[in-house]
Amino acid sequence: PASALDTHRMRWWLTFSVVGSVVVVIGMGSVRLLGLSIRQQQQQQQQQPPAGIPSKFVLAGQQNTAAALRRRRSRIRTAASACGGAAGASNNGGAGAAGAIGRKKKFDAVIFDMDGTIVSSTRLAHEATNAVLQKNGFPSIGVEEYGQGTKYTTPVRLAWHAGVKDEKMAEAMGSEFDACIIEKVSSTNVPTFQGVVPLISELKERGTLLAVLSNASGDYVRRVNQVHQIKSLFQVEWGADDAILPKPNPDGLLKILEIMALKNPNPDNTVYIGDSISDGKAAQAAGITSIGVTWGENTHATLEGSGAFDRIFTQVPELAKFLLGDD
Repeated sequence: PASALDTHRMRWWLTFSVVGSVVVVIGMGSVRLLGLSIRQQQQQQQQQPPAGIPSKFVLAGQQNTAAALRRRRSRIRTAASACGGAAGASNNGGAGAAGAIGRKKKFDAVIFDMDGTIVSSTRLAHEATNAVLQKNGFPSIGVEEYGQGTKYTTPVRLAWHAGVKDEKMAEAMGSEFDACIIEKVSSTNVPTFQGVVPLISELKERGTLLAVLSNASGDYVRRVNQVHQIKSLFQVEWGADDAILPKPNPDGLLKILEIMALKNPNPDNTVYIGDSISDGKAAQAAGITSIGVTWGENTHATLEGSGAFDRIFTQVPELAKFLLGDD
């Protein structure tokens, strides 16, 4: 009968429809998984060590041990300076922000990277890098190569510049560099970016908790804050040797948040600001808002292409509007 035939056809049609839908869903899932796999491989490649350097050297800083970092910190104070000369005098105090009292804060905590975010250290760090390389018998490098190496912690960067595969020598050069740059740092050769200190001061006035986390040494971070007379603005001033693992590992950020009594921070109310991809990845891993700035070592396209940042700013006034709730 026609009705039986129609029923039979309808059953087959429904069967094919269900099977087809399952195939489509599985196919779409496979595409998503493939895309995820590709992104994971790209991220892993970005964190690989420089060519020719042993993986135990901490590529991009992920495998540093607390012992190795603290050994370097202890050597900073005893390393023979490769720079020579005395440190310049500070002439730039931290400017306060008038009229901030009574205004509400937008964020509970804001943590800053140091170099390329608060201060411009490229000239001095490049000079100190070449001084250490030349002292140890290696050729000097250009500014562009120096900038490319800043994504690594100091011993790894120097090993990369020199082509060194010996861990002890890399650590020794890292200590020499730290001693050199700490000795020479001043408010003149490591100036703050215009508008950054007043912004930090206003955040402080509004009751925002503030800290610094850098992949440079902790002594360098504290010295920079000292010469710019902004130490009192920060609750925590940390470098790579103060954390168990440096960026892009989130350890430093998580420990700082714990010190601030923010063990379970609201990601919408807690921010980390930096100029390198490792900064964005550390913030993401810590579960807080990641902000990239382009007045350091990386362009907007580079930061945006990394997928590591929630927001990217090209000018300090734009960042100030966002942090102060005036955007």
